[in-house]
Amino acid sequence: MNIIELHKLVSAQCPIDGLDSDGEISFKQSATHEQRSAAEALVAEHLDSLTTEVTPTERVLNEARALRSKLLDVVDGLHGSALTKAILTGINDDAVAINTFKEGLRDITTIDLTGAASEAEMRILVRDRYKELAAAAPMSVQLEFLKAIK
Repeated sequence: MNIIELHKLVSAQCPIDGLDSDGEISFKQSATHEQRSAAEALVAEHLDSLTTEVTPTERVLNEARALRSKLLDVVDGLHGSALTKAILTGINDDAVAINTFKEGLRDITTIDLTGAASEAEMRILVRDRYKELAAAAPMSVQLEFLKAIK
């Protein structure tokens, strides 16, 4: 079993944002304690049997997951601020846009890389998807995005 197969197995049982090759799970906020425990047990059961060979696709997706994790940490704070602003002012445009950006981040690893002829082309496809997401996001998110990719 490789890390992608394990990721699919775990995500079928528990809402996750990602799974690193060292077994570190990034849970979605909606994951219950029971789901988290079951996911951790599943990873522990299979972690030692993972194949260590990392394919170019896995390498690119792992890089995408790492950036996504940094961005989600920052964007969660911005989303909270936008929700507070929406409650106080009744204007929730930023909150909706940030939520859409977060959904796009969560889906980043589902990008179709099969048409890429090389690892470099895969990185370009992922980079372009990140750019699309950022371009549609509020300016506060775009600024944090630029900081995160440096």
